Amino acid sequence: SQSSKEIENYFKIASELSTGSEIPNLKGNFKLIDLQFQYPSTKNPLFESLNHEIIPGQVVSISGYNGSGKSTLIKVLSGVLELSRGSILLDETHINQLSVQWYRDNLIYSPQEPKFVDGTLRENIFGSNNIDNTILLNILKKTDLFDYVNNHEQGINMILENRGENLPIGIRKRISLARGIANDGLLVCLDEPTEGLDKKGRDAVLNMVKEFKKKNKTVVIATNEQSIIDISDSLIDLSSKPRPVVLKTKK
Repeated sequence: SQSSKEIENYFKIASELSTGSEIPNLKGNFKLIDLQFQYPSTKNPLFESLNHEIIPGQVVSISGYNGSGKSTLIKVLSGVLELSRGSILLDETHINQLSVQWYRDNLIYSPQEPKFVDGTLRENIFGSNNIDNTILLNILKKTDLFDYVNNHEQGINMILENRGENLPIGIRKRISLARGIANDGLLVCLDEPTEGLDKKGRDAVLNMVKEFKKKNKTVVIATNEQSIIDISDSLIDLSSKPRPVVLKTKK
C-alpha cells in the first residue's frame, strides 16, 4: 500500500526539460543579478536585490541565522528552486537556458539534508559507475569515511536501509560529500557541510574546500563555520533583511 502511494506521488512530479544548451569550455563564472526569492505563502521575500560576481578559484560563504535563506540560495544556485526575480548567469548564459543534465554533470552539490536510496553505500555514492579502487579510496579518505567503511564487515557494499535515515547525521553528511566530489564538477554548492561533524570531519571539509580553490573551481558554501569563512574571498550575509550585505573578506 505504501509503495503504491509512493508510485502515485512519483507520477505527479512534473517532468524536467530534457532540452537546453551547453557551455563549451566552461570557465565557471557566476553573475548574480538582482536576485529575489519569496515563498508563495509568505508576505516578505527571504532576500532581494542581491548582486554579486563569483569567479573561478573563489570561495563565497553564505552566512546568516537559521531560516535566513542560506539553504534556499544554495538550492537556487544548484537549479533546485527558481527565483522570484533576477538572473543567474554562468559564463554569460542564463542557467535556466542550460540543459538540466549538463548542469548537474558540472556540479558538486551536497544538500543540508541529504537523501539516499535503499541500496549499497557504493551505489549511493557512485551510482552504476565503475570506479577505480584508487579513486574510491581517495574519496573515502578525503571525506573521512575510510575508517567507517573499513570497520564494517561489508565495507563499501554495506546496505543503507530506511534510506539512510537511521545513520548519524555526521555519516550522512560524509556520504553526501563523497557523492558530490565523485562527480568532480567545476561548480561547487555545499549546504552546511560541517553540520554534525566532529573536529576531524570539519578539518576534512576545510581541506576539501582548499583543494577546490587550488583546482580553480567556483565554490559557494552555506555555512557559519568560521574556519571556512576565514578562507573565503567574499561573504553574503543573509541576516541583513531584505537586502543581503556582501562583504569582501580578502583584498
